[in-house]
Amino acid sequence: MKYMEGGEVLRILLELKLDKNEFPKDYHSTIISYIKNSLTKCNNGKEYIKFYRDNNIKNFCFTVMLGKCKFNRENIALENNIIRILISIGDEGMNKYIIFNALIGETYKSYPLPNDNKMVLINIKKLKDVEIKTSNVIFKTATGSGICVREHDPENNKDKYYVFNEEGFEKQLKYVIKKQALEAGFSNDIAERVKFTPINCRKVVTKHYGTYVDVTVGIFKMEADSKLLQHLYLCGLGSRTSMSYGVLDLISDEGGEV
Repeated sequence: MKYMEGGEVLRILLELKLDKNEFPKDYHSTIISYIKNSLTKCNNGKEYIKFYRDNNIKNFCFTVMLGKCKFNRENIALENNIIRILISIGDEGMNKYIIFNALIGETYKSYPLPNDNKMVLINIKKLKDVEIKTSNVIFKTATGSGICVREHDPENNKDKYYVFNEEGFEKQLKYVIKKQALEAGFSNDIAERVKFTPINCRKVVTKHYGTYVDVTVGIFKMEADSKLLQHLYLCGLGSRTSMSYGVLDLISDEGGEV
């Protein structure tokens, strides 16, 4: 995938209604399954293959907004029965509409959840475009998301996760960003000229397919090529971006608030 240069930014917001005021504790995997299900039923499954065949690069990220809630041992108790999902898509051309169109096809259709619960997509809308034109911005992790920085040990098949105030975080984050940038077609020079500065960050522990993952949430400053910053804004920052991590909100650029 080549990084998008200009053109329309696509961020969509889904609103789903639940039968019961509860949601699975490992909700990342639930929403991934929901997206996969919608792609499977779109165009005879051909669109699913584009995103999930082998180790295809998935140029989108999403976050789940549960509202006021309480994490119990077995599930998440919600204050109301509405959840929202923000999906940011950084693919180029018409490919960026594949997920959008697949999800439109799920409007008002029931999707089963554990404990005899179900959810129904009741609203989907495109959000306002944001274009980054400077090399110095302030980001905030989107509600429900966090920056996952993963180091994988292939020999032992084990993962280590770093948060902002740990030794090794900056080095591994730069490695992950460089890999993202090179895969997107950026030059090595641009991929290496990235700076991350925490402003108001904290550690949060999340659950991902039965494993607990430490992530960083909060506000931070980033310095990099403006097109690379745009790519990270669209596709997510860090590891596991297609699994509900790395979704960003742009707070300000060099010119002030957005």
